[in-house]
Amino acid sequence: MESFFSFFSFTAKERKGFIVLMLFLILFLLFTVLHNLYKKDKEHEEVSLLWLSHKDKISEQLLNIKDKPNAKIENYQEALSELFYFDPNGLSVKDWKRLGFTDGQIRVVKNYEAKGGYFYKPDDLAKIYVISKKDYERVAPYIRLDPSVKNETTPSLETKSISSIPFETLSSSFDINLADTAQLRTLRGIGPVYAQRIVNFRDALGGFHSVEQIGDVYGISEDLFFKIKENFYVGEGKLRLLKINQVAVEDLAKHPYISRKQASAIVAYRLQHGLFQSIKDFNKIYLLDSVFLRKIEPYFSYD
Repeated sequence: MESFFSFFSFTAKERKGFIVLMLFLILFLLFTVLHNLYKKDKEHEEVSLLWLSHKDKISEQLLNIKDKPNAKIENYQEALSELFYFDPNGLSVKDWKRLGFTDGQIRVVKNYEAKGGYFYKPDDLAKIYVISKKDYERVAPYIRLDPSVKNETTPSLETKSISSIPFETLSSSFDINLADTAQLRTLRGIGPVYAQRIVNFRDALGGFHSVEQIGDVYGISEDLFFKIKENFYVGEGKLRLLKINQVAVEDLAKHPYISRKQASAIVAYRLQHGLFQSIKDFNKIYLLDSVFLRKIEPYFSYD
């Protein structure tokens, strides 16, 4: 430092002034750096607080979207729907679309008709599992069936009770929740493999609530299902229910209708928003669509 001052021929007084000036510059630079850091931290904090204040609102909006692409299609089709008097039997695809039904719903209805299905009563349409209660109630006042057609034999979508089984067929019909593999193997097309699959699927479900669920068993084709469905009915036994406000992810994911991803979403929503009160609460979970909820609803308990 002495050589530096000697080089510039500074006097003792000038040296002191130079040192004070340098200290002032250092302090000014240090203040500027600290001020900028504080300003950035403050801006970051404000952004974080703004995000946190809107987090719940954004989460709620996301949870209310059940299936983004499908929801858009359904809303669009419903907006363009046209209500008119119609007979669902033999109704063209074009007219089904005019009524506001989706391609998936129409495909199921047409497949039902192709297998010999017939709508004898207006509420037969409500028994098609892909048609929601809302869809049915929207078009129900406009259903006009041919009065000349009598309600005789038909591959009905209605769940059978033992009182509805004709006497002459009672001996060859089983309560699907009590039938064992030996009884199942007496049906044409059902061997030991399919018989065991039906029993295993029934046990995993917690019991069948509808004969239609046999069609969900792995490997059973639609042709085979329509051939054997008339041999079954659902008795008065109780289903094994899932205590949805207590069950863990691992146990929930064991149910055939629930994937692990769906189970995780259900439990996470319960932890964040509290106990479920009814099936309507599940509409806020975007991973669960209306078809899933109709299938799983009978298996939930809210105790």
